[in-house]
Amino acid sequence: MAQLIEERIANVRILLSSFYDYLPAPVTSSGLIARASVSGPAPGKRVPCGYCRRSGRIRLRSGSRFCPVCGGSGWRARRGPRDPAHPQYEAPWDEYVREPVEAEEDQHPHAMTRHQLDRALERLETYERGERFGWERERQVYERRGSYAELGLALDRLAEQWPPGHLHIRRVYLRSLSFEPSPATSLLTDAAEEWLAREMRGEIRVPIWLIEETADKRQETIQELSEQGMTAGQIARRLRIPKLKVQRTLRAAAPSASV
Repeated sequence: MAQLIEERIANVRILLSSFYDYLPAPVTSSGLIARASVSGPAPGKRVPCGYCRRSGRIRLRSGSRFCPVCGGSGWRARRGPRDPAHPQYEAPWDEYVREPVEAEEDQHPHAMTRHQLDRALERLETYERGERFGWERERQVYERRGSYAELGLALDRLAEQWPPGHLHIRRVYLRSLSFEPSPATSLLTDAAEEWLAREMRGEIRVPIWLIEETADKRQETIQELSEQGMTAGQIARRLRIPKLKVQRTLRAAAPSASV
């Protein structure tokens, strides 16, 4: 069954919003890149997956499959309390250098030891021989589950055929800028999103975990905007989703709210 244009546009927006999610976050200080940070492990948001032992796959009687915990990346989200004295505390790791971090609050980690430097050089050598860093394996997982490669080709064609539309897509999605778009920017961005949705070939696939995450966040946002007194039409225009979908979400939540 062919995808409706509304579904294709919605999937394009999810893919654009997660286009660079596979990249590790840089070392930051107060939300900005820390210029004084030196080389060495820095705390990240993920830790090695113990279920698959960081391999990304689990063995079955007949072959293997992607790990259901980490999705095939070998790294999962860090969970539990942040108090080191708590029995369920998980020590932070630096995913890039694959080293545990002793002090999470340390914004200026120590320089690499000779042993750590040798290991980093070994990883660079293995990379040259064809092996990949963690973020590259993560990118492969995203590209297997979603139409990111096809979206990249469509973005290249958009840059060639309609530079203003490509510029607005970059500003809204790819530059990580925080701003309130003007009506003109929103209109051009909507047009560019639809252009991409129509230009991309085949079914536009989105990783299942992003679909679930987007649906949960959108439902929460609809409820929040409704509590602020906004109508279904105003919410639909604000979130750029069909008005009927907003109404269905509000009706579905009404019984639980009245209990």
